[in-house]
Order: sequence, then C-alpha cells, then structure tokens
Amino acid sequence: STVMVSSQQYNEFININSLMKKNDVTFIGLKGCVVRNFYPIPELRTMGDFDVLVKPDELNKINAFFEDVKYTVEDDAFGIVCTKGVVHWEIFTTIEEEFNISPDKWDKVMFSDTEEMYGINTPKPTIFFCT
Repeated sequence: STVMVSSQQYNEFININSLMKKNDVTFIGLKGCVVRNFYPIPELRTMGDFDVLVKPDELNKINAFFEDVKYTVEDDAFGIVCTKGVVHWEIFTTIEEEFNISPDKWDKVMFSDTEEMYGINTPKPTIFFCT
C-alpha cells in the first residue's frame, strides 16, 4: 500500500507540475520530490508532502491556482500549505524555515542557478545537496 500511495502522490505532483508550467507558474522542487528520482525504485522513497519554493510575489497566483484545482489552502508562517486527499504541498517563499540558513543569500541562489531534472525545476545538484 505504501507504493500505491507514493504512486498516487507523485502522479498528482506530475499533473500539478504540468498544469503550473502551462499557466506560467514557476516553482522549484526541494527535497523528496527531486531526490526520489535517484532511487532505483522511486516509489519506495516515501514522502509526507511536496516541498517547493516560489518567489514571494507569486504566492497569490499560486494560492489561486491551487484553489482552482480544488485544493484546501491554508496560510503558513513561510508560505501556504495545500491539501487534497493524500497529497500535501508546502509552498515556501523562503528556505529559512526548512533549512535554517540565511535566506538573504540562499533564496536568491536557489532561483538563479536552476535546471530541469526529471521534468522538475530544481536547484543544480551542487546547490541542492549542499542545502
């Protein structure tokens, strides 16, 4: 059942990722939603949620996007939390809470040095794994 839930979650992630791209909504995948692709069997990399980073000025646009696709959206100290069934997204506007590091430098670095890996915008591996 773990593999089935993981597959359902990730299928929804891919669907939302695709819809966001079509609607010019930009986010950067963090942690498990990217790392899972390095596992021999990605479905065995379980996650409780998808952690993504957005620019603060895009938060309202993303909030509206998730409401449009029938997610429950709640405010969080550093962004929003979006929930639909077993799928949970933590949408951050800063990495300060997640990584306990200075956002003055790293938030900018995260967006300035990205690449697409497995269809997901993510910091380049050297930055991703250093944070």
